Parts: sequence; C-alpha cells; structure tokens
Amino acid sequence: MISSPIRSSPKNAPIRSYLWERSVCHSIRPDGGDGVLLPYHDLLSRCESDPDLDPRDCIAFVPGEYRNEFSYASEHVAPTGAIAALLSVKEALTAYNERFGGNWTEQLKWIDQRLGELWTLRGPYPGLGSILCAMGVEYGYQLAYHCWEEAGENGDPWPVLAALVKNPKTLPADLKAQVTGFTDTWKYLASERGTKRLVARRIVQQLLHQRPRSEHALAVPSRLLRRARTA
Repeated sequence: MISSPIRSSPKNAPIRSYLWERSVCHSIRPDGGDGVLLPYHDLLSRCESDPDLDPRDCIAFVPGEYRNEFSYASEHVAPTGAIAALLSVKEALTAYNERFGGNWTEQLKWIDQRLGELWTLRGPYPGLGSILCAMGVEYGYQLAYHCWEEAGENGDPWPVLAALVKNPKTLPADLKAQVTGFTDTWKYLASERGTKRLVARRIVQQLLHQRPRSEHALAVPSRLLRRARTA
C-alpha cells in the first residue's frame, strides 16, 4: 500500500508544496503466503547469544551492479535487477535454513513464481524456465536463470543446461538435486532433438497443460513418448 501525498505547509510561507517521499507499507506475514520476511530478528537474537556467530551468509545484500537502483527506501527496478535481488534473498534464506532450520517451502515457492514473472519480462530465452517447470523441475526458473548467468549476456543457455546435466558439481546444492532428478528426461529429449534447441512441440504443450503435476512428473509418461515418435 502506498500512502497519499503529504502536503508541506510551512508557517508564514505563501507557497505550499508536497513532500517528495511517500510511505510504502506491506501486508507480508511470516506464513509466507504473499512474500518473504527474512528472519533477521531471530538472527539478531542468535548473534546476541553467540558473539562469534557470523551471520553474513544469512543476509540478503544488494548486488553491487544494481546498487543505484536500490539507493532509496523504495523504487521500481528493472526485471534483471529484481531477479538478482530475489536470488540474493533466496540464497540468504537457504543459508539460514541450512544453519538453523525451519519450514521455508512457501517462501521459496513464492520466490520461484516471481522469478517466472520476471523471466517473461526480461528475456532472453524466456521459455526455458517454463519448460523446466512443466517437466517437473521444482525450481525451474532458478535453474534457468543460473544457466543464463553462466551463458553470459545474450548467450545461449541450452548448452549450459546440457553441460550441467552431465556434470552438476558446480551447481548449488538445492539446484543440484533438481538436475539429478531431471537427468533421464533430458537424455531422452536430447537424443530425439539431435542438434535442435527446441523440445518437441507436442510434448511441451501436453506437459504445460498437465494440471496439477504429480510428484512423479519428472518421468515423461510413456504415452507422450509414443506420440512424439509417431508425430
């Protein structure tokens, strides 16, 4: 929620004006239903109890190249900057979870959904994240962004994804688990595609329209494979 403009009325001044700043409030709550609240209060309490505790990996920092976009308390940022900020929040939350525990499933899902929206706005190759999610990769947009980041600006993320499937050692632990479960599906699709970058349209369309996806969605249904071979 954004507050109404505040009128400035100095005493004995004929000219009145409005303050340039406006208050921004949020409705995010700890249950993670509509956003993420990082557990900084709990982190501060832990630091008070243990002066040797290093909390830096549990803190979301603004990426250096986007510092100007975050120079005010609130400001609209470009999709690329928003993606970088969300990934910083995700890394901090993941680090906190690994060190101190808790249930952050809803918050991580919320981050991934927002990444999906931003990925569409951003390009390039905006369909990669959607395809990965349709194939059962839980954090498909995060994996897609990682591939894009490794490929470099305007680079092709598909060869990066292929290399990571073969050797996922360089991936963060949470994404490594996603790739491990996706390996069999990728091997099948790669063998059918040859040198093409696009996945068979009929398979993708049917995967995208499977709702809801089951926990076994990583295994491409045999009927879809048969249809693809005869298409």
